[in-house]
Amino acid sequence: MIVQNHRAMAVFAVVVALMAALAAAVGVFARGDGSYEVVTSVRGVTYAMATSGVYAYNALRVVSEGVGWDVFTLFVAVPTLLAAATFVARGSFRGRLLASGLLGYFFYQYLEYAMTWAFGPLFPLFILIFGASLIGLVWFGASMGGGPLRDRLPRPTVRRRERRDGAPARGDVDRADRRGPGRRPRGGRAAG
Repeated sequence: MIVQNHRAMAVFAVVVALMAALAAAVGVFARGDGSYEVVTSVRGVTYAMATSGVYAYNALRVVSEGVGWDVFTLFVAVPTLLAAATFVARGSFRGRLLASGLLGYFFYQYLEYAMTWAFGPLFPLFILIFGASLIGLVWFGASMGGGPLRDRLPRPTVRRRERRDGAPARGDVDRADRRGPGRRPRGGRAAG
């Protein structure tokens, strides 16, 4: 059984957000001066390779895309995870759901960074972030599985039709219909 300590979960989310903020900030502000060299790969493909900054030795177009994702991470994903952490600390199911989605984003993002970027100074931080995000995904996911998920989400409002005697009309979905055929409600009368 998973113990739900919402404050510990919130602190964990904040730690992951701060690590991601550090990695993204370094990626944005220490990306280098834009200098590059034209190189030819082993397969004979010619491309521009960045020669300065934390993303040196990567294709220039990959660096450009990575810096764009770093900007998004720094200014959208990290603040959203920090806001979700406040709701997680209060025990909010929706806060844990939002935090789980953001941890999934961080897991994917930094796993991709660790596997596709040339080995550089941020590699250990990328490994730490994607590992912590995976742990968070499992922890937060297990904390939401204590009861049926559908019971925790808001139910859609459906207008019920009623027969003249006040009972639900045939075909309407309610608790009596989910009991199955031949089951009687507690009042003793058969439903529908």
